[in-house]
Amino acid sequence: MTRSSTNCVILLAKYPAPGRVKTRLIGPLTAVEAAELHRRCLLATLRMVAQLSDVQIILACDPDDSLPAFEALCADEGLPIEYRPQGGGTLGQRLRQAMRLAIDAGYQRVVLLGCDSPTLAPDTLSRALLSLSDHDIVLGPAFDGGYYLLGVRAHQPGGIAFPFRALFLGIHWGTERVAEQTRERARFVKASWIELPPHRDLDRWDDLAAVAADWPALPHLDVLRPYVDALLSKARAS
Repeated sequence: MTRSSTNCVILLAKYPAPGRVKTRLIGPLTAVEAAELHRRCLLATLRMVAQLSDVQIILACDPDDSLPAFEALCADEGLPIEYRPQGGGTLGQRLRQAMRLAIDAGYQRVVLLGCDSPTLAPDTLSRALLSLSDHDIVLGPAFDGGYYLLGVRAHQPGGIAFPFRALFLGIHWGTERVAEQTRERARFVKASWIELPPHRDLDRWDDLAAVAADWPALPHLDVLRPYVDALLSKARAS
């Protein structure tokens, strides 16, 4: 993977500090357990993305002063990660900023990805990037009405810059309407788009139980699977 790649995956991540991440799981889990789960989700997602060739990984970090801590956390992965702060503002503003910086840097296919869908297969991400050869947008809807992945191509046929900023306007972030409102914005700018199969985020206790009932046979999950199984076993024993 080199900086000269035209493909870019931006992984948006909060630093795994107890009480700041996986807060919907605090209750069934302690804040420390939730933070460790988040850390493992991040590492699993990084390892999944790293299986693709010719893709630059950008880690968009929150909070902005956490870049050294993220570098230390990911040091053992041995990946050519580019670390950037997410910047302030709403979620929509931070997503738009991350995408703008990547496109301004010359990347032609840019995918935004969170850390909440670590069971995603690398083939799905590869298909997302490939689909941007002949679509303006690729959308990966989540079962909760949001999306786990959003990708755009920088230019439409004829070299026309794609108006990606419109995809982040007028969205009710954190609601079940996010994916549908994003589709509405895509229609508004007359974009072509393709959708990936829906996928489950690991945000709630039921999500952990559902995933653990049928773990995908994916090597990058080795860092996550034992921990989730241990959490569930502990809960059953209590």
